[in-house]
Amino acid sequence: AYVAVTSNTFSVAAFHNCSRGVQTTSKQAKDNSCQVATNGGPFQSYRNGGCTGEVIISGKVVSGEFSTFSSLVGFGVTNDNEWLFGRLANERETQQLGIDYFVTGFGWLVYNGLNVVTSNTTEPNMEIPSSARTAVGVDHEGRLILLVVDGCEKCFERKYRGSTLQEIAALLVRIGAKHAI
Repeated sequence: AYVAVTSNTFSVAAFHNCSRGVQTTSKQAKDNSCQVATNGGPFQSYRNGGCTGEVIISGKVVSGEFSTFSSLVGFGVTNDNEWLFGRLANERETQQLGIDYFVTGFGWLVYNGLNVVTSNTTEPNMEIPSSARTAVGVDHEGRLILLVVDGCEKCFERKYRGSTLQEIAALLVRIGAKHAI
């Protein structure tokens, strides 16, 4: 899935509604008339695609692995245009909250303005080294923050690899994030 924001709308789109397959974000953006697009949410496979966690598109659950015990945290928007961060327990909760769009991320980077990424975290995928990163958050005034850092996972020189999760979280705090995944 990927996250897209135009001047006044936010949406989530998934290639073939989260079934197998991959497609570039530039193609997804063009097909969905988006001005800005980025990858969003973990994939089942880098080669074959597929969504992991909850994905909601236009109020419809297209991928649902609901669990309040999961370390995965998501981001979305309600039909009242309110940003939403957290875990979803079940499909009924998505309807009660009026969620229009939602995509799962990996875990909290910033919570209540604090960097919550530690070097000894037990969260899955939080000890990944430098890499390309995508983060989404809100500042203390409720404005959306999208942060994308390019990187090359297989590059030998550290300066080309991207950023660690600790570095991304620290940057998000510096630019005023209240919550971010």
